[in-house]
Amino acid sequence: MEIDDLPYQLPEGLRVFVIDHDTTQLHVIANMCFQCNYRVTTCIVASFALHLLRETNGRFFDVILIEAQMSDMDSYQFLQRVTQEIKIPVIMMCADNTTSERMNAIEKGACDYWLKPLNVNHINNMWQQFKNMIKFKEYFR
Repeated sequence: MEIDDLPYQLPEGLRVFVIDHDTTQLHVIANMCFQCNYRVTTCIVASFALHLLRETNGRFFDVILIEAQMSDMDSYQFLQRVTQEIKIPVIMMCADNTTSERMNAIEKGACDYWLKPLNVNHINNMWQQFKNMIKFKEYFR
């Protein structure tokens, strides 16, 4: 099967890892993921999330959503480590809509930058980031 043959929306069960120190936002995003029939794991501590990803080599996740302003670790360092070491698509999310923040995230490896608060359309279309990463990996194989 070619990547372009994938359905418009991936089958149920996209494995999403959501990392945000704001537990209210974390629950809202997780609930939206559940509405889209995605499998969701949440974490409020970026350093623990990085440890978990390294220990499992990321094999339990298809895409990561992380808040750009984490309290325990620089999210951009997290982003660089995950995209270089584990090669999972990472979407940064933040309430800061400045061009410099968006560019910083993309330059450091984010596949996208979403403005918070997120809506269900963001979550529903998250599979596209996963599909784009597969195309990227296939191109450089």
